[in-house]
Amino acid sequence: MRTAYWLLLVTGAIAITASVLNQRSSGTTTATAAKVAIEGTPVGTVREIMKGMVDPNAEIVWGAVGVVHEKLGTTEKEPRSEE
Repeated sequence: MRTAYWLLLVTGAIAITASVLNQRSSGTTTATAAKVAIEGTPVGTVREIMKGMVDPNAEIVWGAVGVVHEKLGTTEKEPRSEE
């Protein structure tokens, strides 16, 4: 029975501490998020970002597997791993 009281006491203390810390940090988080949204400037258009960042990385993924049919035969290209 004493263990149950101690467990209840510790759980209550943790809940109160978490609540207090959450209230303290919630005011600064929204102010910081609003500040970043106002100060943030666009780096480029969607097209520029896609062409400069997304497309080169997509080519690596799409180019990892393939089949080449030639006169000499068929060559299959696939990733090799220890699995």
